[in-house]
This record gives sequence, C-alpha cells and structure tokens, in this order.
Amino acid sequence: MKKLGETIRKIRRLKGITQYEIYDGVVSRSFYSAFEHGKYEIKASAFLTFLERLEISLEEFKYIQNEYKSPQSIEIQKELFKHYYAGDIKFVKSFYETFRNSKNERVRLLSAQAYLYYYIAGSRKFKMTYEPLIPLKFHLTLMKNWTLVDVQLFVHTIFLFQDDVQDLINVFKQSYKVLNEYMDFDREKVVILREQINLNCLQTLLVNQDYKEAHDIFDLIGKDNLEKNDPIDALLYRKTSVLLFKLYFEDFEKAKCDLQKLLEFQIYLGMQVTDFKSLIRTHREHAEVHRKIN
Repeated sequence: MKKLGETIRKIRRLKGITQYEIYDGVVSRSFYSAFEHGKYEIKASAFLTFLERLEISLEEFKYIQNEYKSPQSIEIQKELFKHYYAGDIKFVKSFYETFRNSKNERVRLLSAQAYLYYYIAGSRKFKMTYEPLIPLKFHLTLMKNWTLVDVQLFVHTIFLFQDDVQDLINVFKQSYKVLNEYMDFDREKVVILREQINLNCLQTLLVNQDYKEAHDIFDLIGKDNLEKNDPIDALLYRKTSVLLFKLYFEDFEKAKCDLQKLLEFQIYLGMQVTDFKSLIRTHREHAEVHRKIN
C-alpha cells in the first residue's frame, strides 16, 4: 500500500492543485515535498488540513489509498447490514457461521454482531446461547475510547451486562461521555441513542431489582434536556423511561394509564408496537411485585 503522502500527491495532481496550496501555513515546502515522496509522516491535524484543502473526505481518501477498493472488513460489514435491514435473517445466521473463526479480529466482531441480530430476531422462537456474544461484551468493556459505532452496539447489548451491575454502570458512563462529545456532530442521532440507552439501562436495573442504581440512572436522565425539535423517537423513549420509573416508585395506576395512552399514540402514528406491549406487560408485573414487597 502506498504511503499517505504518495496518495496525497496523486489526488493533488488529479485535481490540478499546486503543492503550495496544500502546505502553505502548515509545513515547510521541503518537508511537504519529502512527505509526498513517502519519506516523512505527519501529525493528524496537518493531514486533516491537507484533506480539507483537497476537498476530499477521509473515507474517499482511504478508498483511493486502497487502490479504489473498500477494505475487506468494510465490504463485509456493508453486506451484513444490507441483508439485516432487508430482514434476511437466514443470511445473517449464515454470515455468523461463515466468519466466526476469521483470523481478522474486526471480522470476528462483525460475526458476533451478526449473531446478535439473529439472536434479537429469533430469541422468542429458539433457545439460543449468549456465548457467541461474549466478544462484544469484552470489546465494550475493554475498549477505552469508543466511537458512535460502539455506542450503537451497546444499545443492543445492554442485556449482556444484566448480571454485573458495576460493569453496566461503567459502560453506561462511557457511552454518556462519547455521546456528549458527539452532540454537536449529529444531535439527532445522538439524542436518539442516548434515550435508547437510558431506557434500556433503566429497564435492566428495574427488572433485576437494582433499585438504587435505577434511581441514579433516572436522576441522570433528568439532567439532560430534550428540545421540542428533537426526533419523535427520542421523545417517546424519554416519556417511556419517565413512566416506567413512576410505575415502580410513584403513582402506579396513573403511570399504567399513561403507558396505555402512549401505546395508543404509537399505534396512531403507525408504529410497530409489539415490543412496547411486551414492555408494558413485563414492567407492570415487576412493579406490582415490588410494591407488594415494599
């Protein structure tokens, strides 16, 4: 594979841009010339400035750097997501079986994700083990610096942490740190992810009777303001979180009534409500048990 500078040189020439237009105010002429010939590496900040001046995205640069091909793991990922979002669960299962023993760590993680999607789609019909999902839990627990991709993965794997409250709280805090960093990057996506995580974590803690931690999570939720222009999905997740908390700790009958109204509202919007019906049923039962004991 070519050095970064050699690819920069190739793109610059294709665009008819002079060296001076790229390096001016960033590095010296001699350094830049050597960089283009693969003799030096540069700081990330300088490299990103070069990409800006070339008016090219990092993704497109990587594509050209890789001889106009996407990296194998990216192509495999695209294929997985294409079939998953098309509802082709048979392909998703086959994907897991094909790549679970790959020598490429990134591809093995993708295979674990495929199993996760298969698990989510089929867990009500088949007895399935958590074991193939353990690499995802390790990845999230051990990874010090997450991206939005990791946060999205956490949304779907929160149930893997149900037996270890401390690990759940730790990764929950990690997800919040990342979401705060990305808020100005894509607020719409971030607030939806944040409210999904809030709801899923709260549900896990309530069902496990970890009520102190549930109160802590709910207090944190209350500190994050939603705006009237935020996505309807985020607003619905927040409303559900608030009503679940009230179902356990405040006015049970009113919360139960309000959850039913929220269900009817989602039906009115034409949303798929099977999971929401299950959510109401599950938490109504657990909340009743909690109130009898306390």
